[in-house]
Amino acid sequence: MGYLIAVTSDQHINSTMGLSLPSLELDDGGTYTANRTQRWLWDCWRLYWQDVEQLKTNTGYRLLSVFNGDIAEGDFKGRTHQLISRNKSTTLRHARAVLERPIAMSDWALFIRGTGAHVGKGGWMEEELAQDCDIAMRNGEAASWYAWRGMVGKLPLDLSHHSRLGSDPWTLINPLGKLAYKIENDCYRKRQPLPLVVRSHRHAFADTENNFPVRVIVTGAWQATPEYMFKTDLPPEPNIGGLIVRVDDDGTWTVTTKRYPMKTPKLQTLPPLTG
Repeated sequence: MGYLIAVTSDQHINSTMGLSLPSLELDDGGTYTANRTQRWLWDCWRLYWQDVEQLKTNTGYRLLSVFNGDIAEGDFKGRTHQLISRNKSTTLRHARAVLERPIAMSDWALFIRGTGAHVGKGGWMEEELAQDCDIAMRNGEAASWYAWRGMVGKLPLDLSHHSRLGSDPWTLINPLGKLAYKIENDCYRKRQPLPLVVRSHRHAFADTENNFPVRVIVTGAWQATPEYMFKTDLPPEPNIGGLIVRVDDDGTWTVTTKRYPMKTPKLQTLPPLTG
């Protein structure tokens, strides 16, 4: 039996620049209507899962859906006004609705805890979502993980949320090389097979591909540019999309990166002078 692994991350549901339902009823009776960017993100999200579902139907493979951190946005450091709601119950309800279709088509779900500034200390918002999911892979009494290393069929897989990337295009994957060699040495020491490593957090795709014995991939995101990104060395136009990993019966595996390019902002011009 083969397997499919759908990896998405950094949805930041509840951010006004993050993934959102087209409309959401708020707890005070009002309604939030997604902005133009969010409607585009929602269309991309639906296209991604349509592709996953179609591939699952065509192959008959079992599906593991990985939510690799920062599903929701709680702004626990109080850094932004770009929130749909400050009510955490509304945020969790919103996230459950967004994940409803992916969970319904999956055989297993794996929730990785993200950044405390977004999902609370201990990743409690992701833990809460995972506890409500019947197909979540459990970690003892917990239903979410800081990191997960295991076998999917014959593929060793290493998952965690946080990663580092170089700040320039020519240094982008440099930190991943260090991580690749570190994991390689760790696996040799423990006599474990070399895994496919997936990280997230930086809202940009990066891939060591054939450059190192261990392949390390950093995923894109499902959040457009929030105000915080203008204060960092992150790219102002984040990469939108996710991964689909196909693991065949013989242990061979392939990774497909699903990208949804954002429109390039227009150059601004000076207004005409009057008088």
